[in-house]
Amino acid sequence: MIIGRVAELAEKHGITMTEVSLAWLLTKVTSPVVGATKLHHTEGAAKIVFFS
Repeated sequence: MIIGRVAELAEKHGITMTEVSLAWLLTKVTSPVVGATKLHHTEGAAKIVFFS
């Protein structure tokens, strides 16, 4: 299943499943709309730039 693969990649790279999802999204669109409401949301979004 997709969720299992996302979990596997997150664990392998030491990131969250959300960060894996955002990294994948960046391969599909140039700028995803991220509704960050907390600092750690923004930090996670910034982290995936280096992951993808």
